[in-house]
Amino acid sequence: MMNLVMFGYFVTSQFFADMTDINLKEMMFSKKMKEIEDDVPPVGFIDDGLDDVRMEEEQRNMGWHDFEGSTGVEEW
Repeated sequence: MMNLVMFGYFVTSQFFADMTDINLKEMMFSKKMKEIEDDVPPVGFIDDGLDDVRMEEEQRNMGWHDFEGSTGVEEW
């Protein structure tokens, strides 16, 4: 049991940090922040440059129609 106490003390000392050259707390924090940033969706509108706005054309009044009672071009 005392071995674990001494190991815990050694791990928290500056000598261990200098010897291993690893800042475990900073490494875990930066990894967690990167995971959070990767999970957050982008905010705003994304323009892909394609203007794919479809408009329905009005189907009435398309083309020529012959109505009864109209005399046509001859009267002009």
